[in-house]
Amino acid sequence: MKTYDITPTWSAITPLLCNALEFGSPKGVQAATEELKRMADLADRYNHIIRIMGESVAREYLETYGDKGEAADLAGVKA
Repeated sequence: MKTYDITPTWSAITPLLCNALEFGSPKGVQAATEELKRMADLADRYNHIIRIMGESVAREYLETYGDKGEAADLAGVKA
């Protein structure tokens, strides 16, 4: 059985989150705000990894382990 990854990119989801912030219900605004904060935290963690490991090593690591628990653990998310 073939598996398809349909995870949206941050670039694709950001306009939807902005729309929710502008036009959403209070619950939608809260959800969009929480997701943007989560995304910002992950970006900060990634930048920290880059500074520590060096860009080429960090990219190789994420390409190797990006879909596995190790990278998710390092990024502070649940796999």
